[in-house]
Amino acid sequence: MSLSKNNQDQLTTYPASAIVEGLKLLFVGLVFALFAGAILWVNEWNNLTRIKSQLQNETAVVELNPAEKLDATFEGRVIHLTGSLKTKDVLIEDWLNLEITGLRLFRRVQIFEESTQEPRSYRPGSWIDQTAVTVPSVTDSIPSQTVTTFGWYAEGVQLGDHHLGRTLLERLTRFEPVLLADRFDISLLQPRSNISSQTNDTLDSDDSARWYSINNEIIWGNPNRAFRTGDLRVQFYYVPDDQTVSLIARQGTDGILVPFITRDGEVIERLQVGKASWQELYPEGKAPINWLVWAFRLTGALLMWAGCWFLILPGTRMLEQLDIRNLQFEFEPVRMSALAAVLLSLLVMSAAWIYYQPVWGTILIVGVLFSIVAAGWYFWRKLRVVKRIGQQS
Repeated sequence: MSLSKNNQDQLTTYPASAIVEGLKLLFVGLVFALFAGAILWVNEWNNLTRIKSQLQNETAVVELNPAEKLDATFEGRVIHLTGSLKTKDVLIEDWLNLEITGLRLFRRVQIFEESTQEPRSYRPGSWIDQTAVTVPSVTDSIPSQTVTTFGWYAEGVQLGDHHLGRTLLERLTRFEPVLLADRFDISLLQPRSNISSQTNDTLDSDDSARWYSINNEIIWGNPNRAFRTGDLRVQFYYVPDDQTVSLIARQGTDGILVPFITRDGEVIERLQVGKASWQELYPEGKAPINWLVWAFRLTGALLMWAGCWFLILPGTRMLEQLDIRNLQFEFEPVRMSALAAVLLSLLVMSAAWIYYQPVWGTILIVGVLFSIVAAGWYFWRKLRVVKRIGQQS
């Protein structure tokens, strides 16, 4: 398509000074763009180098899949696992001989003490935890003996191929009551009016006292009266198995999970029921936001914006001065330079990411190049060719 004579005349009269000014702007824009690219590249390279060295640190958390086989190469490292706990062990309580399939079993012994405050009707008394109490006989096969507040732990608790140590099991505190009616023959608790045993000199002699059961507790007293000083209560709780947990700990020999102790004496061992990332379990191990890195990223992007502006500006001025009537170019230099700056900044940072994650770095570069092509097509659509109204002879 040839230009009109009027446009040809305007092309020949385009001032040389404008060309020189445009070359100056192009040179300034090129300097800004190269300087911005150098800042972005060096900043991102140093940041990724720092991240890679942190991952090789002793306290770096390695995320593992419990469904995979035990990998001895991670022995001594801090690992993160999420999965279901399993055990085949049966916990046996040593007083009533209760058998529980679970992760933990806890027995709690208490003595009732009446309140000395007036009026007593408002606060009749309270149950006081005891370390050990001598209790009356329950049945002929369960004689009078000393019963302690005690906890049992399953031995063979596994998460995949990893075995949980005692310290991790201690963090399982979601207990459920043990229903004695399902674990013990309640009919054996016959009234024993002739029992007048003393327990640590605190159990009052009461001919009407006997053993009876309510839900997860067995009580020495009388269900037909209020509690009195010296009444006994023994409660049972357990932690069921087949629970989904998330944990971080050190992988020891043969996959045993034990606490990790740093050179500074910090103990790293966490467990939480449910699914949780290692950052939620160990927030102090998460790297803080590096504001200096983001400051250099912002500075580099702004300098890149300035460079793109100087590179685009001469072209806009040339089109304005040429005033070619058959090419109406709807040009938006501010928006176009900002978009070009963002895409070029991302391209430079993506190239640096190849050092840290080659696959993701390549994907980012391809994505940015695709965005550049899409942006070019968008601005090309802004170039409208207006048909000439008449034909010149």
